Amino acid sequence: MDHIPPVEVATELPHSTTTTITGGSDGIKINKHGKVKIPRVRLHCSDGIYEEYSTDEEDGEEIQQLPVVDPTTLSWIPYFWHYGKVTAIGTLSACDFMGEKFAYFFGITSPKYEYIMEDAKRAKEEEEVESKAEREAEKEFVMETLSKQPASIVVENENVCPM
Repeated sequence: MDHIPPVEVATELPHSTTTTITGGSDGIKINKHGKVKIPRVRLHCSDGIYEEYSTDEEDGEEIQQLPVVDPTTLSWIPYFWHYGKVTAIGTLSACDFMGEKFAYFFGITSPKYEYIMEDAKRAKEEEEVESKAEREAEKEFVMETLSKQPASIVVENENVCPM
């Protein structure tokens, strides 16, 4: 027999339109009409689970399409108004597109002090290369020095004082 977790029912406030029933890790949301709502988005964060539900307006609302206008049936003023609106929307879209391209071309989209950050990054890389070369040269020098020295040093006369 499966273990059924205890169910906690949240109290409904007077201005609230939904009641949340929690049990385990799943939450079921019921609106005031008794309709079960399924989360549209569920985000697992470090401090808990965030669930986003669609609103009642979004559930019942369908996208309304604008009616298609036949310009041949329009009189002069609505005719010019229609083509003025179409031209303005097209011009705005073109300007928006070209504005993005010009901003990228002139570097307006890059951070203000990007060249300083890249200079610092380049200098750090050069320092790392130099320090690596110094370590290799030091290691090579130590190996060369050790290879030139005899394997054992014998001191025959300990009473002799160096000058």
